[in-house]
Amino acid sequence: MPEMTGLEFLRAYPAPHPLVVMTTANTHHALDGFDLGVVDYLLKPIAFERFLKAIGRVKERGGKSVSAPSVNNLLADQAGMPSTTGPVVVDLPVAEFIYLKTDKKLEQIHLHDLVYAEALGDYIKVFLPDRFVVTHLTMAKLAQTLPPDRFLRINRSFIIQLRHVKVLEGNSVRLSTGDSLVVGPSYRDAVKERIRREQIG
Repeated sequence: MPEMTGLEFLRAYPAPHPLVVMTTANTHHALDGFDLGVVDYLLKPIAFERFLKAIGRVKERGGKSVSAPSVNNLLADQAGMPSTTGPVVVDLPVAEFIYLKTDKKLEQIHLHDLVYAEALGDYIKVFLPDRFVVTHLTMAKLAQTLPPDRFLRINRSFIIQLRHVKVLEGNSVRLSTGDSLVVGPSYRDAVKERIRREQIG
């Protein structure tokens, strides 16, 4: 939806809402979504088993019909398409920046500039094109926050942004900063497959 986010659309939609399942790569939308009465909240990348669980929740609440027209029908009317029935999936936008606590302050980091991140025990070193920052954070938490279509974990200690990968050679990647990082054995197939999706010819 080019003119509003999924949350803005739900807030503007007259109650009662139809059955809605939210999908997003950003965990920050969950609380707002449940405040608006969504049936479920799916975090990308979505596992098939988790998707089936969400559909089960929709079916459990399916008997509670609503009198208001469905969001599907409203969107279909605007697009000149036939109306449909059933649950609605709202795809929320991903934030373009995150805030990291660095040296007793919160610093805004634009995802576009994040080249890679390195785990240092209970801390993470985040590399930008011209500098780095250190923050108290786990690699697992950072991986959950970053959009999976743009970032990729290559071993237990490193997450890279795909747009900054300049060369994939053997078991290493060379980034726009000139750094070469080793791809872990258990990550190699996934990393090579993900990068080769962008290959032309």
